[in-house]
Amino acid sequence: MDLGKTIFISDMDETLFDDDKQISAKNKEAIVDYQKKGGLFTVATGRSIIGFRPYQDMLNIQVPVILYNGSCIYDYQKEKIVWVRWLPQEIKIYIQKLVDEFPKLGMQVMTETGIYSYHPTPVFKAYLKRESINYTEVKSIDEMPDGWIKAEMTTDLVDQKQFDKFLTLTVPKNVRCLATGTYSREIVGADVSKGDAVIRYRELLEHSEKIICCIGDHNNDYEMIKVADVGIAVENALEKIKNVADWIVTDNNHDAVAVAIKELEQLEKEKNEMEIRELIEKVIKDMEADGGLKSVVWVAAGGSHDGHYAAQYFMDRESTAVRSQQITSSEFVYAAPKCVGKNTIVVLTSMRGTKETIEAAKIAKQLGAVTISQYVDESELTKVCDYNVQYGSIWEDDKDQSKTNAGNALRMAMAIVDIVEGYDNYADAMDAFTKVQPAYVKAREYCRPLAEKWAEQMKDEKCITVLASGPAYGSGHIFSTCNILEMLQIQSPTFNSCDFFHGPFEITDKNKPFFLLVADGRTRKADERAITFMNKYAGDKVYILDAKELGLNNLKDSVAEYFNHLLFTPILNNVYMKALSKATGIDYTTRRYMWKVEY
Repeated sequence: MDLGKTIFISDMDETLFDDDKQISAKNKEAIVDYQKKGGLFTVATGRSIIGFRPYQDMLNIQVPVILYNGSCIYDYQKEKIVWVRWLPQEIKIYIQKLVDEFPKLGMQVMTETGIYSYHPTPVFKAYLKRESINYTEVKSIDEMPDGWIKAEMTTDLVDQKQFDKFLTLTVPKNVRCLATGTYSREIVGADVSKGDAVIRYRELLEHSEKIICCIGDHNNDYEMIKVADVGIAVENALEKIKNVADWIVTDNNHDAVAVAIKELEQLEKEKNEMEIRELIEKVIKDMEADGGLKSVVWVAAGGSHDGHYAAQYFMDRESTAVRSQQITSSEFVYAAPKCVGKNTIVVLTSMRGTKETIEAAKIAKQLGAVTISQYVDESELTKVCDYNVQYGSIWEDDKDQSKTNAGNALRMAMAIVDIVEGYDNYADAMDAFTKVQPAYVKAREYCRPLAEKWAEQMKDEKCITVLASGPAYGSGHIFSTCNILEMLQIQSPTFNSCDFFHGPFEITDKNKPFFLLVADGRTRKADERAITFMNKYAGDKVYILDAKELGLNNLKDSVAEYFNHLLFTPILNNVYMKALSKATGIDYTTRRYMWKVEY
């Protein structure tokens, strides 16, 4: 479930609110984070246009709100009603009948412009005081203006059993009555409910492609939760609400909305993994009649090419049955591997469809291969390929860094090995994917002051050498070639620590800057050997970034090695490169030739 394709609709009292009628800090933070990730958050409440306004400002809701228990959809951004169901005018006669029969009954009417109360009771007065809502007291029902959206009765001064019995026997057929609290009964149109409003919300606001998630606790939430794509009940909800909900979260005093949003995010992660696995399963199954899957080729250009490194590294070390090859788009066009055919999956990655990658896709299809594109924006590439998987760019700092091109490619590689020949650590790997983003966020904050200090030291350097090995080498190459060299136009060779002592170590002296990535994995000893040498022969311009410092050691040992790339790459791009850009004054978006001249 892509959060950008979801609408989260929350009830307020006993759901978003705790028992003290407060919105917890965790709920607020979760809502803000959800909105940053592209999700649409709104509320379905019995409150009026005026009554909800303080919360509209507090929650910064950017889409219309469902008010009056479904009688109205209101857009605070445009200050206008999107849809409304007025109460029939003759309901005034029935209301008069109620107050005649129960003289101590509190009677409130809500219109577009205000709240009018006949005989306001202590419960009603306390509610308005708590909510800081103004109202107009009237001496008779006749004094209330026309244009009723909702009528509300407060029953704290009457015999509730008698009153409810009277309502049941006498309520007109063109309206319905809802018990919305211990002392609250509401009258709305016969076809009005939060559920009906949710349906109208989808239709009127053209959200047919959105996944609607609703959370609530009481009678007035029943229809809403029932019609939602994902219905959620809080633990303190009525049993009838729990019975129609898809799942139940914690109670309203323990950040229920935040917990529900976290559950949605987890569902998104699981769905993403399942979508990729199901795709790979389908492709492999379709190949069975022709002898099955025999090879996979990872094709891309530039940084996207290095983004395949984690997948290739994994395939090299775990697969015995499927040949895997990583190749640049242009090289594939000029000299496609002979293995490419009907038993081959070709994965082609490009943010917006570079011409070389598009041409490579066409050739792969001509050779009979199954083509899968990874893309950010749709392009000719997505039209050419048989299947398409969208990914989030590492540039999008607020997105899940486990679902970048590198993350999705690694998922594909792991699914291929597990399906074809079995991968004993598959479950551990899928668990590790859920921990990448939290680790990234923590590492990002840890590294920022360190990166600023390093960048200040490096700002006048003409060449920065990058060392990395094994599972981290792809990250090192992206950092040097795409970040330091391409974006900042600073010379930056990349060397593999495993090969450092076969020539490159000769450049070492006290004045040479080095940036070392220390992998968490089997080649770590090569990185440590290079550090030992640097400590003896290099100067104070050696910088070491250790995967274990970034939290990679929190993943299970069985799979941690394969996740170096997913953590190192966004940290280097979003923290270290940007810090160096700031220190040097070089705009990392500026190019001398790219997109400017013919090449």
